[in-house]
Amino acid sequence: MSNDPRQQILSLSYDYQRKWLFRRDHELMLKAKKEFSDWDYVDQRLEWHARPEFHRDPEKSKVQPRKPLHLPRDPNYIPKQETMESLCFVTGASSNAPYFDLVVQLLESLKTTRWYADAPIKLLDCGLTADDKEYLIKRFGCEIKDPDWDINPFLIINKKKWGDINAFKGLVSRPYIHKHFPGYDYYFWLDADTWIQDDLTLDKMICIAEKNGLSITKDHDCFWGDETFFANPCITKHEANFLKHKDILTNSIYCIRIDIAEKYPPLCEEMLARRGRYQFGFDLASLNYLFYKETSGIVLQELHWHYLNIFSKGAKVDDAQNLYDLEGNLLGIICLAATLKLLPRRLLFANSDIGTDNIMAIQKAKQIAASKDAIFKETEAHIICKTHGWKQGSYFYRTYLDPELLCGKMEAWL
Repeated sequence: MSNDPRQQILSLSYDYQRKWLFRRDHELMLKAKKEFSDWDYVDQRLEWHARPEFHRDPEKSKVQPRKPLHLPRDPNYIPKQETMESLCFVTGASSNAPYFDLVVQLLESLKTTRWYADAPIKLLDCGLTADDKEYLIKRFGCEIKDPDWDINPFLIINKKKWGDINAFKGLVSRPYIHKHFPGYDYYFWLDADTWIQDDLTLDKMICIAEKNGLSITKDHDCFWGDETFFANPCITKHEANFLKHKDILTNSIYCIRIDIAEKYPPLCEEMLARRGRYQFGFDLASLNYLFYKETSGIVLQELHWHYLNIFSKGAKVDDAQNLYDLEGNLLGIICLAATLKLLPRRLLFANSDIGTDNIMAIQKAKQIAASKDAIFKETEAHIICKTHGWKQGSYFYRTYLDPELLCGKMEAWL
């Protein structure tokens, strides 16, 4: 190692950043400030440490947007011009953490695409403050609408489980988005906890919706009739037999044509009427039944396009490009599972080989997510990752950048 003390400090600082040991980097910078009071690098790092992890303005945030991925467009999957002119993207949001910063990152990722940056964005208000609504309108040009209640909220069971009942609007309003935002032929729904890495995925899903009426992807490796998945009492025996052994399809992301969309609410309402109260997943069951009944029933999307459950297989990160892939296939749209979205960025792991059989690791992640204090302690996060063989990383759109991307080459600071 060099005898130059500044070189030694830089090497240590870059090493700490690469390993996400930010507390150690902060302590190092405080010591370096006493010895090198006029060193610009130290001042820059101390300013960075004073930032919040997430800020609406990326320039004031510790985490930064990923570099946009612009791959060559596939000529076999380019939506028609008339489709593009009658397409909108729809999501829902509340001001509660972590959902507000997640929806900001979703919209940031959409705005960095080449072909869809100017597409209309519609947003269901599921508990937004006036300031947050104004921010989303000014920055992203969203049209925001409170959907009120498309089903009687008194039918919703386990209200205490869901906390803020307004947040539930996003779940029960998905079948009705064409009614809340009329005038389009194609509606592309994206949950607030998704983000777009590759806009070619949008191309392909929209083209499939043109031909099929509904493009949708598998919900990891589950099948209707699988005892490990929830039993839905809204489904009749006939419908259950019809769906049995078919892939369970997610309603976290899908693109739907208006003629199919209009058949979605009546089917939901019929299933809801049978039950007499809201049962979680009735909209998912309805959408699955609609897909298999009204379209060709061919699930064209591959698992790696929508990776809901990162425990199911080992997703890998290309550290050089800061990109996600699964078994060599690029992850076009990232969607965080319910538990994982609550984990802090420095703990949400990548480059791990955790399988569905690693129950202890999964349970530990759930315990961490439920914790109020321990998850934010860097030492605890580091020990947890080391214990389970996890590499600290991020599945969010905004992430901690490599020091050379954030600070530049070390030589520039000497």
